[in-house]
Amino acid sequence: MPTLPTYTKCNSLGCKNNKARYGGYCLDHGGRDTATYKHGNPEQRQERNKMYSNAAWLRQRQATLSQHPLCQACLCRNVVTQASQVDHVFPWTHIGKHAFKYNLFQALCLECHTHKTALEQRGIYQSYSNGVITEFSVKDYDRICPSV
Repeated sequence: MPTLPTYTKCNSLGCKNNKARYGGYCLDHGGRDTATYKHGNPEQRQERNKMYSNAAWLRQRQATLSQHPLCQACLCRNVVTQASQVDHVFPWTHIGKHAFKYNLFQALCLECHTHKTALEQRGIYQSYSNGVITEFSVKDYDRICPSV
């Protein structure tokens, strides 16, 4: 039976060094031998994930998906897609845990949620409502979502 080829050399054109442990490049070309965690170490990530199993959040999620079963971003493009994710317009990781309660929520499909999350890394927060895309920044949070 044939086997898959193993690529052990660096992906940089002309480089003959072996790849580092993580990534496709050698250490000279940006590969790394240690794991890095984008959102903290595994213990921190576990603590963050607890927020999504909170009973209040699960009720909010269910209510949002019941009210808006279709992806709000896709509807802005005249595409009908079932929503599977509930998105915080202002990400709670940028605002704080109170953003689980005081926030704008929208139903999105996985693809649109992934795209929106990438925009959030650049400080752009998008809201999709009634076929209109509105962009916000972190400075707009207190004006849009006043807490008690």
